[in-house]
Amino acid sequence: MTTSSFEVHGALIQLPLDGKARPLDGFWMPGRRTHDRLLIFVHGMGSNFYRSQFRKQLMLDGPKAGFDLLLFNNRGAEKDVATEKFRDCLGDLDAAVAFARRKGYREVALLGHSTGCQKITYFQALRKHPLVKALILAGLGDDL
Repeated sequence: MTTSSFEVHGALIQLPLDGKARPLDGFWMPGRRTHDRLLIFVHGMGSNFYRSQFRKQLMLDGPKAGFDLLLFNNRGAEKDVATEKFRDCLGDLDAAVAFARRKGYREVALLGHSTGCQKITYFQALRKHPLVKALILAGLGDDL
């Protein structure tokens, strides 16, 4: 059995939230040359940013496509899904987009996986954030 090595350069970060909520952990990968565009990955229900099946491929292909990458745990990560309030995704995504603005990005694409699809669609429908230029729905979930 062979294993392959996988190494990327970036920084562990925390996204501050308003109120008493604890900051959200994440990983920012600006690449060797910072781009003007940031791809923000929003994982699905009960998942996390570091075990997502899409994570490795995003880290490999994002910079090739001209995007820096931000992966982060939203409040529905792992076991916290039991107490998550869906509308809190607005604050989570506000924090991620604010991070993009602070870092000087001119365009943001939100990529949602599973329940992350509903979260990014809900966010942009309500916020209509001018920095967000694209929504990418990957593995749309049915969370009736």
